[in-house]
Amino acid sequence: MEMILSIVPVGRIDSDILCRLQHDLSMVFSVEPQIVEPLPEPSYAFDSERNQYSAESILEVITSQAQDDTPKRILGVVSGDLYVPELNFVFGVALGKATLVSIARLR
Repeated sequence: MEMILSIVPVGRIDSDILCRLQHDLSMVFSVEPQIVEPLPEPSYAFDSERNQYSAESILEVITSQAQDDTPKRILGVVSGDLYVPELNFVFGVALGKATLVSIARLR
């Protein structure tokens, strides 16, 4: 069974970034990633005291799209700065077949 890789924009992500990511992933992993409909801006995950988004809260939503009985992998991409409780920030987090990365600190 061939792996399916879905790129899920979380909130507003520049289309040039998504297309570049799609191209580069296809070259590295010999798979044709599909850019799917974006998820809404993750206001539910925003911590106003930290001015960051909870990576775990967003990952939970993304993980629900990756079912265990399929070869589907999910790569969520968010522009906001992410954190987990133990750290000041993270570039990304993963669980099972789902991954979330932030481009905030890569700019």
